[in-house]
Amino acid sequence: MNTPVVSGLLANIYTVSVLDANNCFISASINIPQPSSVGLVTTPNQMICLGLFTPTLVVTNNYGCVSTSVIPNYIETYPLPVADFEADPWGTTIVTPMINFINTSVGTSSYLWNFGDYGSLTNTTTVVNPSHEYVYSGTYTVTLIATNDKGCKSYIAKSITIDPEFHLYIPNVFTPDGNGLNDVFQPKGVGIDETDYKMLIFDRWGELIFESNNFQKGWDGSVKNKDIKAKEEVYVYKIYVKDLKGKKYEFVGHVTCLLHIGDK
Repeated sequence: MNTPVVSGLLANIYTVSVLDANNCFISASINIPQPSSVGLVTTPNQMICLGLFTPTLVVTNNYGCVSTSVIPNYIETYPLPVADFEADPWGTTIVTPMINFINTSVGTSSYLWNFGDYGSLTNTTTVVNPSHEYVYSGTYTVTLIATNDKGCKSYIAKSITIDPEFHLYIPNVFTPDGNGLNDVFQPKGVGIDETDYKMLIFDRWGELIFESNNFQKGWDGSVKNKDIKAKEEVYVYKIYVKDLKGKKYEFVGHVTCLLHIGDK
């Protein structure tokens, strides 16, 4: 062979010896260096097209040697999952605190819900369309992690509101006769800001005879905080109160004071 070719040699120093037909001999050393390492850096990109892709890798070292690698159908892209949901209702009061969640996710197969109600033993679930009952008023962040059959995840968070219920019950009759039954004119209610409260009682002439800034303190029939008891007649009340969200209310009405027959 006049032009012998040797391939597959590793990096090293090799000695090549040649003996011709005239018994002439010559040898030489050849250094095959280790080629530089190849580093492949890829940049993530949002692929628009879906399906199978065949990547081609072409590598050239500093000696000009080129190597090409093709892997058919090596990359497969899938549709991204999209998590989403609706709530029924988005807002309610603590009297009816049940919220139903409607899963509207697309391209997903499993779900993990978190209702933001961290004091509840049922704060999380994997049910497709769950319901949750809240115990306290407030604004809660509900999150949904939806996963497709390829393991890709999508996340979404939305807020629901549970308002405190406001009710004020005002009696129209009381009997301050000391028998322990209905002796105090005392409004009752729920969802009330007791730190901002005022009740005024006026007689038939419009004179202020009782005032209270304490929601727990009602009118016991005394006149101007003296031992004098109110007469059996109709009185006017004005009540100023706020709910727990800061909304102000004013109530004006009449209350009848009835005394025991023996006290008339």
